[in-house]
Amino acid sequence: MNEVEPLLPAGRQDEFVRRLHQAVADFVESPHRAVKEAEATFDAVVAGLTEALEERRGTLRVGEPGEPGHGDGDGGARTEELRITLQHYRDLTERLLRV
Repeated sequence: MNEVEPLLPAGRQDEFVRRLHQAVADFVESPHRAVKEAEATFDAVVAGLTEALEERRGTLRVGEPGEPGHGDGDGGARTEELRITLQHYRDLTERLLRV
């Protein structure tokens, strides 16, 4: 089975896990601060995922005929490029739906 590249780099994932574990550990001593840190960590994860998805979408975007980035090459090659792009969108969307 092919290994899927994570949306967030391992270092950032580790940082978020560390922050969340620290918030849980701090709960008894300071519940409000712990919840604020958990919320901030959640917000940072969402922002990081949004950024990563926008970057990924930018690499998948294909120009329409007549737009910059649309090749004037052979139609068959263009159709193959579109098929591959469609597969990437499908795979990424299915990954998001499993979250």
